[in-house]
Amino acid sequence: MSQGIQAITPVLLRGAKELREWVDNERILGHQIGFVPTMGALHAGHASLMQLAAQDVGRVVVSIFVNPTQFNNESDYSGYPLTPDADLELVEAAGGHAVFMPSVEEMYADDLTVKPVDMGALTRGWEAVDRPGHFDGVVAIVDLLFAAVRPDRAYFGEKDLQQLAVVRTMAAERHPEVEVVGCPLIRDVDGLALSSRNVRLTADTRRIALALPAALHRLKDLLARGLFPPDAVVMVREELMAVEGVELAYLDLVQRDTFASWMSGATGPYFAVLAATVGGVRLLDNLEVIS
Repeated sequence: MSQGIQAITPVLLRGAKELREWVDNERILGHQIGFVPTMGALHAGHASLMQLAAQDVGRVVVSIFVNPTQFNNESDYSGYPLTPDADLELVEAAGGHAVFMPSVEEMYADDLTVKPVDMGALTRGWEAVDRPGHFDGVVAIVDLLFAAVRPDRAYFGEKDLQQLAVVRTMAAERHPEVEVVGCPLIRDVDGLALSSRNVRLTADTRRIALALPAALHRLKDLLARGLFPPDAVVMVREELMAVEGVELAYLDLVQRDTFASWMSGATGPYFAVLAATVGGVRLLDNLEVIS
């Protein structure tokens, strides 16, 4: 636990009505509201978001909801890890004040149809190609959650860099009163980006997965040595595709906020972003490579 964060027993809220009442009461008491949306299976990366929120604002709401509309693969949705007891313990330790844990019916009633979104390159490439409809579901649920929680600030990890850019764009259009705060990607001691899906890796496949952060650092090193960016990307992409056990979806170089390509000439910073499947587990990672 970070210094200055006091563990309390968070209030468990199942319905939007009781959430609104809790938030209204806290605002009457003069507290601002910080919000950390999650799909559960919480880890130290989530805890870092809660700790930052607890330091920034008076009260922290954490949502735990596995959103069915952002999964394009039924087996991925049904196999998503569920650890509610451990999640509540982590929220308490990290300084969360309330946990919003709604049902699918509470959020969507009887209609899981979501509207398609078009934010240009942000919703046409990378994750959008590999996971059709993913950002439609992300925008739908974050929109609903922002409307329910009505936070002053919402905290998202930079591991899902494209998602963060999409959420920022959505918030600017629909919830301008909410400040979206991006928080640094957290890595495990071996360098693997923390993810709820990591629990599905075996010891062997985890070792293979370490090729992902290694590839990002390799790309950063090549760029620092002056290699032409497109050539460096192609070189590292080919090296990673040659690693046995890694099924690479993409590795690219993009501007952090717009996901414009390096060739566009947009002002940085630029990040290397990648997605790959290792041992049947889909993993994301990214690294700032050009400031």
